[in-house]
Amino acid sequence: MPAFESSTEADAAILIEKLRIASLPAGHPLRELWESADSSARYKIHELADDVRVVHRADGAAQLFRQLRQNPTGFDDFRFELRCAAYVGRSAGQTVVRIAGTRAGPDVEARVRSGHLCGFACYRASSEVPALAQARAFVAAFVADAGPLLTSTHYYVDQAIILTFPGFPVADDVRALAMAQLGKFLARNRLGEMPHPSGIRLHRRPLAQHPRLAAETRRLRLRLQVAMPAWEQDRIAQHVSEKLAHEAGWARGYSGVAIFCLEESVFGQGSRQTLSAAIAGQDCFGGLISTYPGVSMNEDGIAHGFDRVASFFREPPTWTGRLDIGLETLGENSASWSDGHAMIDTLPATAQEDWDLVACGPDVTPTLVRPLDLIRRTARVPLGSYQPGTRLSPELVDEIVTTGTRLWFDDEI
Repeated sequence: MPAFESSTEADAAILIEKLRIASLPAGHPLRELWESADSSARYKIHELADDVRVVHRADGAAQLFRQLRQNPTGFDDFRFELRCAAYVGRSAGQTVVRIAGTRAGPDVEARVRSGHLCGFACYRASSEVPALAQARAFVAAFVADAGPLLTSTHYYVDQAIILTFPGFPVADDVRALAMAQLGKFLARNRLGEMPHPSGIRLHRRPLAQHPRLAAETRRLRLRLQVAMPAWEQDRIAQHVSEKLAHEAGWARGYSGVAIFCLEESVFGQGSRQTLSAAIAGQDCFGGLISTYPGVSMNEDGIAHGFDRVASFFREPPTWTGRLDIGLETLGENSASWSDGHAMIDTLPATAQEDWDLVACGPDVTPTLVRPLDLIRRTARVPLGSYQPGTRLSPELVDEIVTTGTRLWFDDEI
């Protein structure tokens, strides 16, 4: 990772000193990151080191580091608290005053660029709740049961089929109906779509080129789409409301500006409407900052950060003067990446998982191609002299939409 070559030794030194990695037990999340050869793990290590470097002199930092070391179960929650402190502390003209760790009050307190004292309550929405694990198990079981359809149906061209379930969780009768519809659709043996009044949809697409096995007679790429995001966003909205009420004890009497910070879950991204409604519906917090820390790969297979950060503030404001909060990430973020551009962000209504069903004679072998994920697509369109706050012309909107559609077009799977 060329961008980090000069800092590798210093980053290792500060993590060994402050987080005592050598003494961490096997299985500790940080120990696993440290020992991983994966490129994204390496980026996360550099990011963690920089976060530690930014805040290690703040009041309470040592207690937070102790929690990261001694509380492997809560590691990700305390890691988010550290990330929030670093977001604020990394920005020029701002100072992290206090980090709570396990103490009462705001999780992070900082003096921001406008001079306001801000207290941040940090809440991380877990991506590993039981219902999501059940969804993965449901998809795997459905694919295993679909195997016999491949040998009982006569077709001779490799193909890809997208099967969309209308809701989540998927009821048993909907599952049975979907299996029956899949069998009928395989027998049709032509491109196109087959909707059903239940909301189940099947769509056939060309299958991308792939290396064939010696004994392979036919292959089906099956993409299962489950309507999880709406369910997950409702879950997060409920948890945010409960957390806002829980934190109201210190926020209501706070002398500065109380801000709620949320790390969104994998399947709960883009909850803008529900989050802004949650902030508008209470009187303790002046605003909410939502984040999603991403790691992307460039064309050389090197990982780099791409954090998404959005903010929502109450109207009218409860503070005096103009509030100016700087948030700076180590890697790239949605704001820096789209500077001077219109950014078009699409969040699908379904989570997707891809499987290959490969028939070799009478036997069918299912292989996971891509695990259940929310495939978020982002495009940026240069706007030339466009400045934020000016109105977009209809011609420019047409250009953005047209270009964005071409960028996202996905004909083969």
